[in-house]
Amino acid sequence: MVTRLARFTWGSMLWFMRRPPIKRLRRNWIHWVPEHRRARAWEHFRSQERWARRYGLLSLRIIYGFFIVVVAAQLIAAWVYWQEATGGFRPPGIGAP
Repeated sequence: MVTRLARFTWGSMLWFMRRPPIKRLRRNWIHWVPEHRRARAWEHFRSQERWARRYGLLSLRIIYGFFIVVVAAQLIAAWVYWQEATGGFRPPGIGAP
């Protein structure tokens, strides 16, 4: 489930990055950088791209896995508190408070 959700999100981000306005932005952003910093900015951009391609899907899988664990823990805690409040953990014959 985590892998499927991460792949869907990653595919959606890649689809979004291929849209014409985003393509133009990714192509033309370098012209907004001052001339003396362009080479360094371009190399930094490329290194970010390499990192995203290498670790992006793995990062999404870890984040979604953590999210599902946290939500499951909260649901279990809410269920335990609800059972305690309604007398679900008391032995039979002893009523709720």
